Amino acid sequence: MESKSMIDITYPISERGSRYPTDPVPKITVVPARIEEGWLKSGYTELHIRNHHGTHIDAPAHKIPGGKTIDQYGLDKFINRAMLLDLTPHVGLGESYVRRITRELLERALSPERLQRMKQEDISALLFRTGYEAKIKRGVTDDYNFPYFEKEAAEFLVGQCERAGVKLNLVGLDSFSVDPKGTPDSPAHQVFLSRDILILETLVNLEGVARTFEVRSFELFCAPILVKGADAAQVRAFVHSKGG
Repeated sequence: MESKSMIDITYPISERGSRYPTDPVPKITVVPARIEEGWLKSGYTELHIRNHHGTHIDAPAHKIPGGKTIDQYGLDKFINRAMLLDLTPHVGLGESYVRRITRELLERALSPERLQRMKQEDISALLFRTGYEAKIKRGVTDDYNFPYFEKEAAEFLVGQCERAGVKLNLVGLDSFSVDPKGTPDSPAHQVFLSRDILILETLVNLEGVARTFEVRSFELFCAPILVKGADAAQVRAFVHSKGG
């Protein structure tokens, strides 16, 4: 049973679950353990999935030819002191989530005081809550209106952190991608991955993180499946309060 200070932010993989609109439907065959003619037959599960189904993390190889693959990182890359930037107070009138993460929006959320605190607390990961997780939980398979970072916002975020002496290992959000569908060069991916900032996508339960931690920092764990040569991999992501 999870404690109030430990929150699972992983979205599971299922055949009817949410996915990026152009990704194929996962195929999952579950064969239970059983007795046949007096013999115990072991249970097993066969998976036919893409490594971007469910909650996953992108490595540079996802968008940068010759970039580092997921297996080229040590575990320390995926264990970080983190903060949540809750953008839902800025949801527009008549909307249920923040669709575009703009520079102007980050200028309001990422104050000098916040940056100073990030430096003092050795923050190395930022999670962004847009409110889209509610749609993810309902099962979305054909929605191209998922939240994303504008290029200028990604550049502003990285620049502000670098100037403040904050070394980011990763950014994460409750959306399928940091870029909108149809961008030929995936600019937000390029901004982050070119600086070795990995991207954690399709997060859920960030409402619980916001409610539990508010503006306080927490530990983020998101170690991926170790797949040789993979551009990305599924993770079991969760947050935990410092010191247990």
